[in-house]
Amino acid sequence: MGFDTSHHPVDDGVVARLTEYIVGRGSIDDLVAEAVRLEKVRFRANAWGLGVSKLRREGRFDPFLHVWGRPFFVTVEGDAVGEAIDRYLDARTDAEVDAIAKEMLRALDPALADEVEPSNEGSLPDDEALAIGLRASLDLIRAAWAAPRGGTVVVPSGEAVPAEELLWREVPLTVLTFAAHLRPGWMDRGYVWPTVLLGEAGVETSLFETPEPLLGPLLDRVDQRFFLHTTILENYMVGGYVAAAKVPALRALLEEHQETLVAVHDGPSAEMQLSVAKLLEAVRDAERRGLAFAEATEVYSGFSGIMN
Repeated sequence: MGFDTSHHPVDDGVVARLTEYIVGRGSIDDLVAEAVRLEKVRFRANAWGLGVSKLRREGRFDPFLHVWGRPFFVTVEGDAVGEAIDRYLDARTDAEVDAIAKEMLRALDPALADEVEPSNEGSLPDDEALAIGLRASLDLIRAAWAAPRGGTVVVPSGEAVPAEELLWREVPLTVLTFAAHLRPGWMDRGYVWPTVLLGEAGVETSLFETPEPLLGPLLDRVDQRFFLHTTILENYMVGGYVAAAKVPALRALLEEHQETLVAVHDGPSAEMQLSVAKLLEAVRDAERRGLAFAEATEVYSGFSGIMN
């Protein structure tokens, strides 16, 4: 039980572009185009990971690390994880993605590069439809911001909802979800996110703040309360946020208490070791890139096929 949790390096520059767009300033067409490109890269990379999972081979392959864990399909370790992510982010064609994925297969087992075929399940819509889908939630929030006081906006279900209610609840998750198309996070499952783990371990920290930085100029609407908390309380939300300057301290704190964090849920287990390792990878990646960090839930969902 629990949530579809995720750990995110957060690019404040992208967040600033998105929040400016929500309040009616500027264009995000270039960001949408980049998100479309990376959606296709991600889809192809994940096809290789799903292809390995169909073999049901014993060995170093772990679907909850290599498919429903790290971004794309990455099987190397240490600093090479971030380098592999960079290569996927730079890929422009299926052939380039395939070349990286085959290196990842060889890192697991040299024989896999000749045995595995990418999964052919599912397909992506064309670029225009992808672009519309990727920006739909941002455009809805933008319409809510522009609505007159007391006005409504029509959500995908066809229901008209109060614009202020939509703004109050959805802005941080909408912004983070789009930003994650450009800078993907790590997937996990259950009650596994840093603020709850540190809390259960009795580790006091003031590093986390609410995801207010994901609101940008929307905070100018001073009479508007927003759904902002320093931890995850329910599904479909952003929890604690750590500013880029404090991410190195978060990494050090997690490393210092790693053994304790692994044991907080009914004692140490291989599952918790993997979960804490994925969390640390995400934080180290944020530190390496000079980015902020955020915890969230339901940005991704393995059950629903929403992958990183």
